[in-house]
Amino acid sequence: MCLHAVVIYTWENTIEDLNVGSTKLVNQKQEVRESDQDPVSFIDSVFLTNLSFPDYTAADTPGNETDKLALLAFKSQITEDPIGVLASWNDSFHLCNWTGVMCSNDQRRVTSLNLQGKRLAGTLSSYVGNFTFINLLDLSGNSFHGEIPPELGNLRRIQNLNLSNNFLGGVIPSDLYNCSSLTSLALDHDYLIGQVPPGLGSLSELRKLYVGSNNITGSVPVSLGNLTSLQELDMSYNYLEGEIPSTIAQLVNLQIFQLSVNNLSGEFPPPLYNLTSLQFIALSFNSFTGNLRNDIGLAFPNLKKIWLAYNFLTGPIPESFSNTSYLQNIDFLHNNFTGKVPQDFGILDLDVFSIGFNHLGSGEPDDLKFITFITNCSNLRVLHFGG
Repeated sequence: MCLHAVVIYTWENTIEDLNVGSTKLVNQKQEVRESDQDPVSFIDSVFLTNLSFPDYTAADTPGNETDKLALLAFKSQITEDPIGVLASWNDSFHLCNWTGVMCSNDQRRVTSLNLQGKRLAGTLSSYVGNFTFINLLDLSGNSFHGEIPPELGNLRRIQNLNLSNNFLGGVIPSDLYNCSSLTSLALDHDYLIGQVPPGLGSLSELRKLYVGSNNITGSVPVSLGNLTSLQELDMSYNYLEGEIPSTIAQLVNLQIFQLSVNNLSGEFPPPLYNLTSLQFIALSFNSFTGNLRNDIGLAFPNLKKIWLAYNFLTGPIPESFSNTSYLQNIDFLHNNFTGKVPQDFGILDLDVFSIGFNHLGSGEPDDLKFITFITNCSNLRVLHFGG
């Protein structure tokens, strides 16, 4: 006898809420993708009582003029600026006082261009490659279209590049492998096509890589295993296929692994079992098969969320998940799991426990006994175990 559909809500949820949650996995971002920016600091004089601000009125240096021309070229390709963000970009103000621009105090070179969410539209000028002192370029949350200029590969000092949530198309420029100082690369929620360039695997300082919600094809590059500093990887909502490469086992600092809504296959990725720092695993809406290892709960002591819905996983739900003391969210909807539901899950502080549409239960009277223990989860808001 299989368990019949039972859904318990402690909040005003509907079953549609649960399904919507399963299909919008990537949109629950783990953190706001903004770099910390150091404010322009005071310059100490020989006498502590004599503090002064950077002098932006002195004659421009040749490098400063290069930055100015690049900014004006950028502005020339803006077709919509409904709130007048770039109104200050003229000779009435020094370029270091233009909206969104920050400069270094010594050479007065542009070190940051942050126009996040300013409702700008247009294409990206190739002259952005002339900001050779820039360490942050954030154009996210606008309406830029066209392709990403390969000249961005000239930005050897850049640490944070965010072009997410635009309408950018074309391929990810392979030239980005030259940006050797990159720690965060966000190209998600655009319309990019083609494959992830293998050269990105040479960005040894990279800690965050977001390319989710595009139209990317091909496989997960083997070279990504070289990104040993990587902490967050989001490649979900694309058209990736094949198996997860074994080199992923080298990402020992990885905390977030999101590849939901692709065409990936094979067993639950064996390389993941080596990544004890993982806090969030999202592999829903793929074609993974096979059993989960019995000791999976011991392999992921820091796990908080695991989403494996809409795959073809089989076998029992491992009891070892009860050892994962931080686990809060389990979504195993629509798989082929069998056997009894572990009663020890009641010792966890779960807020979502979704195991419906499987083949759980053995026809015995105690099939539903686990519910008695699950009610100990005082923060539980969704319990779905039927189907």
